[in-house]
Amino acid sequence: MINFFPLLFIVLSRFNYLVLATDRFIAWLVPTGETTPFALITKDLQN
Repeated sequence: MINFFPLLFIVLSRFNYLVLATDRFIAWLVPTGETTPFALITKDLQN
């Protein structure tokens, strides 16, 4: 049976990277200084 934990970890890390990239793009696109929901989600995940 295949162990899915490394695959799940890779998918989650890639998803976290995608969220951070999207957050950076939105912050660059709309330079209002406000935090996007993506930033709040990643802060909750990192804490």
